[in-house]
Parts: sequence; C-alpha cells; structure tokens
Amino acid sequence: MTVAQSRQGRLPQRERRAVMRYGCPPATLVLVCLPGTERHLEGWACELSRAGMAVDLAEPLAVGSGIVVRMHSRNPHEVFLLAAKVVHATEQADGAWRVGCAFDEPLDLETMDALL
Repeated sequence: MTVAQSRQGRLPQRERRAVMRYGCPPATLVLVCLPGTERHLEGWACELSRAGMAVDLAEPLAVGSGIVVRMHSRNPHEVFLLAAKVVHATEQADGAWRVGCAFDEPLDLETMDALL
C-alpha cells in the first residue's frame, strides 16, 4: 500500500500535541546523526517545540530510531546537539520526508530562544 492510499478515507485527527510548536527560520540547515553508525543526513528544520522538532530529509528514518540533531543557534558559533527519537516519517508531495522527533529531554526556554 502506498502512502497516498493509506491516507485515503482517514478523518482529520484532533491536535494531540501538548506543547506549542514554532516555525523555524527559513533555510535552517540541520545535520541528523545516526549514533552507532557513521551515517549522517543533511536536512531542513521545519518546526521546533520544547518537546521535539520536525525535519525534512531526503529519506525516511525508522520510527523509534535514536538520533542526534546538530543545529546552529542564531549565534553562528554556537551549536546544539539534540538527542531525540523518531516518532514518524511522512512522505511529502515533493518526495522529501517530514521526520518528527521527540527530544530525550525537553528544551529549556533559553535554548528555544537561541534556536529561534
């Protein structure tokens, strides 16, 4: 079954998120590292919350996979390494994959401010 076929007939779901999401600035490049391997993927940060983030990647990641997202703050000399688990991977119309990640530890407000 294709992704498009699995979406047919679904009713819209209620918003289940418990925390506010924020759009990332345009062209926010991230590096997604896969611990235990030498693989890493470049992607674009789309949304950020204290609990997780959404990243557009060229390929899907398996749900439950542990990852580390490397993301620059607004200060170009400050880099954050954010440990997370993949909670979904959804194919987009342009062929990219929107990968939703839940952080292992919630971000504090200072980190949120630095990243947005």
